[in-house]
Amino acid sequence: MNPNGALYHKITEFAQNADLYGFMQWLPSSTPALLKQTLHNMGGHEGSIWVVDKPGQQLVTCYNTLELQRHVCQDLSSGLVSKAFNEERAVHHKGLHRFQDSSGQVDETLEQKTQHQISVPFYICGQLCGALSAVQLSSDFHSAPREDVPWGFKDDAIPLLAAAAAVIAEGIEAKWQSGSDK
Repeated sequence: MNPNGALYHKITEFAQNADLYGFMQWLPSSTPALLKQTLHNMGGHEGSIWVVDKPGQQLVTCYNTLELQRHVCQDLSSGLVSKAFNEERAVHHKGLHRFQDSSGQVDETLEQKTQHQISVPFYICGQLCGALSAVQLSSDFHSAPREDVPWGFKDDAIPLLAAAAAVIAEGIEAKWQSGSDK
């Protein structure tokens, strides 16, 4: 197996085994601050790194900005994060309740309501490995906007989230190349 393939295998293994702490070892130490600052600049409430499991059937949250234990899975056949992964492109939805391709599975599991979401593909060593998502939450689909952020993501938030995904991936690759835990 080539070195890049070995890293991809290792990262997707964390999703298969739901080893959140193992995955966090590979994140650059700047990841929490980078994601929180990115979310702040975008006007987001929460962000997650999703990794595809080894059988390629679902995406698994391996990191979340609010709670490490926010471990949820999204089947690859439904949902907006899966759409970003499957189509290998950014997905930006405003007012998710209006879109039929929004599954609601993650919101049900976490007992929350997502109003707006941006998801971008996440690559490790040039291989599609998962997605990075940012969301704005409300108490229900018809509630007033939360006061703590401007409501709705602007289109210029997409390249900001994509840049954060690239920086995180580069940090993971650098750890691998330095020989850490091969």
